[in-house]
Amino acid sequence: MKIQEVLLRALARRITWFQAAEILGFSDRHVRRIREGYEEFGYDGLLDRRRGKPSPKRVALATVETVLGLYQEKYFDLNVSHFHEKLKSEHQIDGSQPRCHAQDRRHRRQDGDADREREARTDLSDG
Repeated sequence: MKIQEVLLRALARRITWFQAAEILGFSDRHVRRIREGYEEFGYDGLLDRRRGKPSPKRVALATVETVLGLYQEKYFDLNVSHFHEKLKSEHQIDGSQPRCHAQDRRHRRQDGDADREREARTDLSDG
């Protein structure tokens, strides 16, 4: 059943809002927010207004490229905490440490794909 169908049933009082939350796997609070949006704005209140817009927390592509370049070429031997300190102190790049850590994991995953594929091929040939 689609989300809209469940919400319309709840709006028509064929099911309770609590049942709608259970069916959708949403919290009671979230379903209340949806209902309040509908009551205030009508059917448009059911639409997500953020859709199609970039996240306000999004980092500029140039900054991401700079950070990845620094990490790959200059600070490859530092852990995430020390790398984050260097970004702040020497390069005046202020980003959250978890975001730096996420970029580090993505970068390592891309580099490690070839290694894992190579290991998988050697495991198959051994056997």
